Amino acid sequence: YIVDISLPFSMIKDNAYKEICINNQAHFVLEPLFENIPIELRILKQWVDWRLEINKEGRSTKVPYQINSLKADPTDQSTWSSFDDVVAAYDRHDFAGIGFVTTLDSEIIGLDLDHCVKEEIIEPWALDIIGRLNSYTEKSPSGNGLRIFVRGRIDDQMRKKRNGFGLDGKGALEIYQEKRFLTVTGHRFSQYSEPDLPDQVGT
Repeated sequence: YIVDISLPFSMIKDNAYKEICINNQAHFVLEPLFENIPIELRILKQWVDWRLEINKEGRSTKVPYQINSLKADPTDQSTWSSFDDVVAAYDRHDFAGIGFVTTLDSEIIGLDLDHCVKEEIIEPWALDIIGRLNSYTEKSPSGNGLRIFVRGRIDDQMRKKRNGFGLDGKGALEIYQEKRFLTVTGHRFSQYSEPDLPDQVGT
């Protein structure tokens, strides 16, 4: 079905932000709510921690790390860990958050919806996608986007980033199936979000 109204993000619980200071500039990311993350994701050894860093262009970027505080590689499973281990390392090394690495074998797809939450209101184009998939949906670390995880496979055409969504044209959608990591916050949007991951083959 299609949802054609904007909806307040009132179902997200405990919107607590963590302050991260880089080059004397403050950045804010959501503190993870680990208990809200689906068991289907937690049982897989496809987890990394991440830090917020400044790239060569002067923009903040999320960099994956191993539990030993060395950089992780989304294409090298030897640098990934279990959910429990990355949660423990999150506090031990003061990471900004945790992330899930997508693989073909797990058949879990991650959708990244950027710039779709404005002043705690989810934009209609994002609500449409949430309603169609009816799967686990959560807020991104910045609070301005969403992540959706579903089971299935996609073709190469669907992996292309799509831009121009929303009234301001800043909304974007990207779908990941392998060799990428997505940040996971556990700030679950429960109105259209199931606690598990239904099959969405050929999404």
